[in-house]
Amino acid sequence: MKLRRIRCLLLIVILGLSVSLSSGCDMCTEEEADVIPSPDGKHTVRIILTNCGATVSYGTAIELYRGDEKSNDHVGTLFISPSRGAGSKAAWKDNNHLFIRYSSEADVTEMVVELDGVKVEYEVD
Repeated sequence: MKLRRIRCLLLIVILGLSVSLSSGCDMCTEEEADVIPSPDGKHTVRIILTNCGATVSYGTAIELYRGDEKSNDHVGTLFISPSRGAGSKAAWKDNNHLFIRYSSEADVTEMVVELDGVKVEYEVD
């Protein structure tokens, strides 16, 4: 009887752990560091900073959206760096040209030069 009770408790503990581990303990946080609408309001760029704790600590993404700063019409990602901030700054030169500056210390993994009619220029700071 005692052995049966111990087995039952062990089973409950194992099931509890497996449920909590498989429930997607997503420790990542995202912070919208900047939102920059184009002069004509047809596109918006968002600089997103991520923090995922000890595994993949930081990251920076620059995302392009159609519409104003309230739009959720995501077009795509223009820039990715697994560095927080990466010293990234973005500015519109005109309605269809975006300028992105980033730190020379940033490890850049993606740089798109044109997306949805928006041409992108990059400069290392």
